Amino acid sequence: MKKLFIPIFITAGLLVSCSSPRVLTLMPRDSGKTYSGTMVTTGNGVGSITIVIDQVTYIGSIVRVGSNETFGFATAFGSNSRGTTASSFGSSFSDGDQFGKAILSSSGGKGLRCDMSGRYSGGGGICIDDEKRIYDVIFVVQ
Repeated sequence: MKKLFIPIFITAGLLVSCSSPRVLTLMPRDSGKTYSGTMVTTGNGVGSITIVIDQVTYIGSIVRVGSNETFGFATAFGSNSRGTTASSFGSSFSDGDQFGKAILSSSGGKGLRCDMSGRYSGGGGICIDDEKRIYDVIFVVQ
C-alpha cells in the first residue's frame, strides 16, 4: 500500500499545481510602476490570462508552444558463463521549463502579446502592447 500511496500523492499534487491560478506582476521598461494580472492554466497546455494596465483590462488565451522536458528509456540484457541471464529496464524524466504565448485584447480594441517561460511554481517573460511598450513579467502560484 505504501508503494502505491506515494505516486498517487505526487500525481495529485502536480494536478493541483497545474490548475492553480498564477499572479502576474508587470513593469514597463520606461517606468517603475507595476501592474497586475492572473493566469489560470488547465494542465493540458492552454489557459486564460487577464491583465489590467492603466484601467484597461486585457483578456486572452495562453498556450504552451514548447518545453525542454526530456523522457527516455533504457534496457539491458546479459548472460554469464553459467548460462544465467538477466535483464533490466528503466526510464527517466527531466522536468524542464515550459514556453507559452499569449494574445490578449481589450474591449476598446487594444492588443497585448506575451512570451513567457517557467515551471509549475512560477516564471517570467515579456509583454508588448500595440504602442510597442515593453513590459517585464513575473508570475508565481497564488
